[in-house]
Amino acid sequence: MKLSKDKIILAVSFVLFLVLNAYLVVIHEPWRDEIHAWLITREMSIPEMVLFSRYEAHPILWNLVIYPFAKLGASPYSMHVISYLLVAVSAWLFLFKTEINKIAKILILFTIPFVYTYSSIARDYCLILFFGMIICVMYKNRYQHPIIYSLMISLLVFTHAMAWGFVAGVTITFNIYEIILKMLGKSKLSKEQFRGIVIGFVMIALSSIFAIVTLFGERSKVLSVKPERYTDVVIISLIVLIVFSIVILVYCKGSIWKECVTLSTTYLFMILVYKTVYSSVIIQRLMLIPMFLLFFMITALSDHVEIATRVRSYFK
Repeated sequence: MKLSKDKIILAVSFVLFLVLNAYLVVIHEPWRDEIHAWLITREMSIPEMVLFSRYEAHPILWNLVIYPFAKLGASPYSMHVISYLLVAVSAWLFLFKTEINKIAKILILFTIPFVYTYSSIARDYCLILFFGMIICVMYKNRYQHPIIYSLMISLLVFTHAMAWGFVAGVTITFNIYEIILKMLGKSKLSKEQFRGIVIGFVMIALSSIFAIVTLFGERSKVLSVKPERYTDVVIISLIVLIVFSIVILVYCKGSIWKECVTLSTTYLFMILVYKTVYSSVIIQRLMLIPMFLLFFMITALSDHVEIATRVRSYFK
């Protein structure tokens, strides 16, 4: 009965969430960068978009998602419907497929980035939330489905450069870690599992190489470091969160070292981008910080039953 009641509460919250975001999509007027992406997709071929991506500073997966709609003459508002649906699926996975307490789920659901930022604003950031949430849901059973899990990571490579630190973290603590154990003769995986991990690593490596080569060749001079008044505050916040993850690691006696490594590589790469590539602070990119922190919480709680039990006991 308790489980049924919890599901009803989550279902009602999900419906309210859908209604609220639908309203926000309707009243949202497309921004310049949203229309910019739409026009690029409408006017260019796929090879042209790949070559032009270095001037955009992010891969073209979002352009490929909206490609058939733009080419068929659909309204630009169709891309807002796509982002709305992607965030809706992400929210459903978060509510019904993660180990976080239901009260925390509901509170988080009705905050940015789930509300408005990635749902109404049709940009590639919604893909980070989408693939990131799939990775989090698969995290506990990643050893049973290493190729599919790695495929999601490979697709995440093509969403936005700001996600590459997270890609590095989950790859290091899964694919690379298990390959090293195998080389040291300490692997406990079956041949089939190890083969899947190697295949997955090759997919991630090839995706990363392709993205880096296309994005960071000769590129526009516009993409330069232009510090804003809030840039240093953001960087300090990221450093504080890395320290926070280390404190949590010590508290958990090292049991969540993989998740802490992933969070640290994620934020360290974001710091690198802010310091050396593009320092502008915009809300979409800023919201990646709590989003990756949420991924950290989901993966830590899903892969460590004792921690999840302890956390749930605090809410009783």
